[in-house]
Amino acid sequence: MNSLFLYILHSSIVLSVLFAAYFLLLRKETFFSFNRMFLIITIILSFVIPFLSLPLTSPIQEELLKQFSVDNFFNIPAVNPSPDLTPVSTLTTGMKNGPFIYFILTYLYLLGFLVFSSITVLHLIKIASLQKNLKKQNKGPFRLYLHSLDLPPFSFFSAVFLNKQLIRTPEIEPILAHERTHINQYHSLDIVLLALTKSIHWFNPFVWLLIRSLKEIHEFLADRSVMQKGYDRKKYQILILNYSVSGHNNLLASTLTNSLSKRRIDMMNRPRSGRLARFKPLLILPVVLLLSASFQNRGIALELPAVPDEKPAFIGPLSSGRLTRGFEQSINPFTHKPEFHHGLDIAAPLGTNVWAVCDGVVILSDSSQGYGNQIYIGHAHGFRSYYSHLLNRLVSTDQKVKAGDIIGQVGNSGKSTASHLHFELQHKNIPVDPAEEIDISVYQQKK
Repeated sequence: MNSLFLYILHSSIVLSVLFAAYFLLLRKETFFSFNRMFLIITIILSFVIPFLSLPLTSPIQEELLKQFSVDNFFNIPAVNPSPDLTPVSTLTTGMKNGPFIYFILTYLYLLGFLVFSSITVLHLIKIASLQKNLKKQNKGPFRLYLHSLDLPPFSFFSAVFLNKQLIRTPEIEPILAHERTHINQYHSLDIVLLALTKSIHWFNPFVWLLIRSLKEIHEFLADRSVMQKGYDRKKYQILILNYSVSGHNNLLASTLTNSLSKRRIDMMNRPRSGRLARFKPLLILPVVLLLSASFQNRGIALELPAVPDEKPAFIGPLSSGRLTRGFEQSINPFTHKPEFHHGLDIAAPLGTNVWAVCDGVVILSDSSQGYGNQIYIGHAHGFRSYYSHLLNRLVSTDQKVKAGDIIGQVGNSGKSTASHLHFELQHKNIPVDPAEEIDISVYQQKK
């Protein structure tokens, strides 16, 4: 599975678990500011925690973050043309590495992403158009825009949009106090974050519930602020009921009608949560730690016969070849700038078999623009081996391999100047010189 697609899936799982914890433990509590921060942190952690399984310590792993092209979504390997490889076999290879159902799911995901991203952009354009066409009135910390449209009062960052007829009504003061709270507490930043999260995780029902919950909290906070300013509670609740009938809503706006009126009135009348309720978030901390641990070092649960204190033995990845670039400071052939090369480049004929250098489990079998077809294998004692620019990949993610198993063939995929294997070795996420672990005397030295 494509690494970006897998990352989104992991992110969605984290978000779902943390929101479920919020829903069960915190949703009915009245410390709204804390609940707001918890949901924002939930979104942030959903993007951060999955990165624990992607340590960025080598150029190959950094390439995982660059896989935003359509080609990479479909796992179509970038294979260099050769006399032995016809267009039919290229198509077959692509279909083998990416089943048809995966293509369909990817198309559906991209379609959803584009649809919800477009909706967000349209809302931004709509708000920008209103600001451009309406006359602005400065009201201290916010700007007031008056219109004659059939829209409820709403705010976006420091802009408040009102119907002209409301200016001379007694309702104007609590309405402005309500919208001023949205502005002062920067609720629009939350709304933009929700729009981004919705575009990425649109397929996850928990995201829709989280969006609803965070918008509700915005209204609870604004309602509490209005009550603290001394406005009549019953009149204000009638005002909420009147505006809830309109049914208008705007994804990128904080409005008086965003939440269910019954729940808002219930929260206004509910006694504040007791002191013991403040300890409930401590129950969620083990959930966060468990999620962090579950995504760390994914897929390296090996059942190897090696003695635990014994360092694994490695063999060379090729039977023969010519070493063209070592573990050293050298000139990048594409940028023509000096950089440290964290592995070995071994030139070999196209189609030469590539071996697993040690027993292990395939962490990733994937394709990217820079490194082409690539395979990462986890070994005992924290070792990992990396193989890239392959012609094809003959193993899949989570598959167990033995030393000497054929995992692919030498190719010229990705950013490559000729047929060769780029090989790296790491120990506990730190690049090591492969020459210290394998016998490279079988590879003719560069001239």
